[in-house]
Amino acid sequence: MIDWQQLPQGTPVWLTIAIAVVTIFLGLTERAAKLRGPLGAMARWWNERQIHAVKRQKSLDVHINSLVEQRTATIFQELTKDIEQLKSQVEELRGNLQSEREAWRKEREQLVVQHAKELAEIRHSEQQKHEYIVMITSTLRRIEIWAADLGIALPPPPFQSYTEWLEKRAQ
Repeated sequence: MIDWQQLPQGTPVWLTIAIAVVTIFLGLTERAAKLRGPLGAMARWWNERQIHAVKRQKSLDVHINSLVEQRTATIFQELTKDIEQLKSQVEELRGNLQSEREAWRKEREQLVVQHAKELAEIRHSEQQKHEYIVMITSTLRRIEIWAADLGIALPPPPFQSYTEWLEKRAQ
């Protein structure tokens, strides 16, 4: 440290500060480290301190990079595993969708066949009803004409019911 009391009288402050700054900067250079004495010792100490700080920083950077790479690799493996699981789930869902589509298609085909059969039965039944109505109407008309030709007033004859007519026709 500079003892401000021991400076010669009239020494300007700026000169004192300039000498102190030059001394400090010279003390921190490699050239000053080659000098003997307290200035050289201080420069060597300062240079060693800087070298150790740089080495420590490099070591810390290498360690941080190593940790980052390890963490990145771990996360990458986890993500890869998750992606593979998602892919397998998607494939499973595709298979399920395909089987459901196939089941729906089969059910639809069965319903179409069933409805076609029911429609054919209804058409057949309607055709039979129509034939029955035509047969009864023509029979009734012939009876009325026959009775009118003979001048007979007949009570209405008993008609076969639709069910009786179907049974007789089936024989």
